[in-house]
Amino acid sequence: MRHGLPEGGFDAGGRWRGSYARRIARRRAGPLVDECAAFLGGTYGALVDHGRWMRQPWMWVNELAHGDVARLEAAADLAGAADPPSTWDDAVAYLAVEILAVVGHDPTALAALQHQYLVPLESAWAFGAPGQTPTALVAAVRSALARSWTSGTGDGR
Repeated sequence: MRHGLPEGGFDAGGRWRGSYARRIARRRAGPLVDECAAFLGGTYGALVDHGRWMRQPWMWVNELAHGDVARLEAAADLAGAADPPSTWDDAVAYLAVEILAVVGHDPTALAALQHQYLVPLESAWAFGAPGQTPTALVAAVRSALARSWTSGTGDGR
């Protein structure tokens, strides 16, 4: 041990190389990897619900913008009769039904709709689009679905 550091050295990129550095990196990376997987899988809100933070409005959009057909089908199964929905859970369930109706449960059509319309909506909400309520979410996603319909992204089923 030299200067209080474990044996090792710096690599060409200036990063410390050694078993201690690798152990620390792995320990710190676990939660980050979990968060990234949840974000990209449309389950970030559920991850946050089990943590110490409050779910932010954009996290409800995450489920719609990144969830696969099976995840949206599971959400759609929870849809009630409220129109417009008044809670976040009801809004996501209601919108899952509408999204699946537009894409016809086709994973390719869903991915195209998400990429072109729902991910940008998620980004706008993450950066604080005004008036974020369940009713505003329904209106914003319906507007995106209408744009997808006129552009040919949705298949109209």
